[in-house]
Amino acid sequence: MKITDGRSLKRALILALIMFIAMVNHYVFKTGVNAIVVKTFGALKIPWIELCDALLSILVVFLLVNIKKIRARFSSYIIWLSIILSTTLIALGWVWNIYTKTDTVLFLIGLAGNMLVFAATYCIWMLLTSTAFMKSWLTITLVGLGAQLGVFVGAAIAKNMALQGHINKLPILIGAIYICLFPFISSCIRKFSCGGVEEQENTGSSPKESATRSVIPGSYFIFSILLLVLLGGIYGRAVNWRIQQFADYRTSIINASTFLGDYYQTMSVLSILFQIFITPIVLRKIPNVIGLVFQPIFGILIAVLAIWKNDVLLCLNCMLVFTCSDYTIYNAFKERLWVHLTLAQKVYHKSFAALLIPKIAGVVNALSVLVFSNSIGIFWIVFTLVIGILWTITAILVAKVANTNKKIPITVFKSSIDKI
Repeated sequence: MKITDGRSLKRALILALIMFIAMVNHYVFKTGVNAIVVKTFGALKIPWIELCDALLSILVVFLLVNIKKIRARFSSYIIWLSIILSTTLIALGWVWNIYTKTDTVLFLIGLAGNMLVFAATYCIWMLLTSTAFMKSWLTITLVGLGAQLGVFVGAAIAKNMALQGHINKLPILIGAIYICLFPFISSCIRKFSCGGVEEQENTGSSPKESATRSVIPGSYFIFSILLLVLLGGIYGRAVNWRIQQFADYRTSIINASTFLGDYYQTMSVLSILFQIFITPIVLRKIPNVIGLVFQPIFGILIAVLAIWKNDVLLCLNCMLVFTCSDYTIYNAFKERLWVHLTLAQKVYHKSFAALLIPKIAGVVNALSVLVFSNSIGIFWIVFTLVIGILWTITAILVAKVANTNKKIPITVFKSSIDKI
């Protein structure tokens, strides 16, 4: 299967469109619905939603993993479950608007929204993993810009609807968009799915060719990547909860939604600048070990700064830059680690990285908030500091192993994900 530059550009544009729609929906939820949830329950009660979300999601994952057909982890079952969940969210939003604004209905809306964001993130992650296109600066930048523009537009929509008094209609809007989005993602997975590297049989190649063919990375390398994703996920969830706590300090739902909208819009603009001007230079000039270690060290500095100087505005700005670099620079270095794995390895292990690990990270962060709820300041910050240190050590080990792996030529593409 020949992947031309024209075909790659077309697929990159379609992926950018999917990322745009998904991020619009994602940040309509994070800006609008989260503002309602935070101001109704308080930031210290949010971990209970996260725990219920994680337990239900992990249960669904284990049920799917036990299904023999490996493609079920990719599309069919998750797509159909997500469409059903989207319909449920619309029904809950309708009940919330027409009949009763009880805490129970709002809790279920928050739970359903979290699970839909999770399902969409998984499907898009696996779509990006399995799609055959030339990953040049142009194509990667297009996909990244689609996502960041979606963040900006989604935050703006939620903020404006809150100001106009229509924030209660957001769950219905989110569910309707997801019902349209998931079949589109499923169709793209089936059309664009390809391979990765494949172990080649010995065909009598010359000694020089055999010498340049490296051994495909083993289980230790894959486990270290998953641990890196876990620790980074825990720290990222901690930062996200801290932002929700800042939103809880606002006096009303409208003010909380405005704060979140301004934060996410600023984040999207900075991320676009990072994506276009900084990330390409960093990827060319900076070794993998520095690229992987910079983000956790930055996280450690934020935690130390929070302990040493209790300045809310300074911490908020640092977390803003941290999130931007995490979405752009660090994510690019992290994705490099998966490039030279076989398709089967990527399908199997990235499904865990996309499905289970974010939920485990959410559980760990939620428990840390609940455990340290009586003294949420110093003890919780020390917890994030410890996570940052472990994250740094893991990043160094992963980078060291990655540098020992020689480049593997990506030559053979599969035509369909069903053939894995």
